Amino acid sequence: MISFSAAAQQTKFIGNFNEYPWLDTNQTVLIEKHLVDLDFDNKTDTITLEAVKDLAGDPQLFHIIRIKLASGQNYVLNNVAGFTQDLKTATLLPNRINSDKLYIPTLSNVENYLIIWDYPYPSYEAFVRIFKLDQLDIQLIYNDSIYLSEIGDSNQSGKLYLKGKTNCEADSTAVIFSLE
Repeated sequence: MISFSAAAQQTKFIGNFNEYPWLDTNQTVLIEKHLVDLDFDNKTDTITLEAVKDLAGDPQLFHIIRIKLASGQNYVLNNVAGFTQDLKTATLLPNRINSDKLYIPTLSNVENYLIIWDYPYPSYEAFVRIFKLDQLDIQLIYNDSIYLSEIGDSNQSGKLYLKGKTNCEADSTAVIFSLE
């Protein structure tokens, strides 16, 4: 039998809902559930996307990502601002899961990137959030405003790159960066 304190030690929380002190984050609705080997141990892990009930009607489709690894390690990614992906963004790598809300590009056998981005509205900045998951940990490595036009692998080197613009204007400067 696992004690509560042992179970709590196996869960890592990233992000919070501090700006919503009235929010009941225990009341959620399941949006999607995916089974995939995320830590490359040949065992099935689980990803769930959940919406907080108290935020019903909010433009975001999901607010929490829960990851349960077969090893027993759990991650809760809070306040992720998940939307449906902008389909104009060219995703040049296959998605490891069947989802239009979370993109896990097939890239290498040592780490995964969980990418969330939204539509670029003229009156609203488009945000990109990237979490890196490897066999040891998960961490938020990018959280900024960019209008994505392309996600791919730089010369098939196993290095993820993103191409986009700093704003939604047609003549804005292109930004290209690589995650290493």
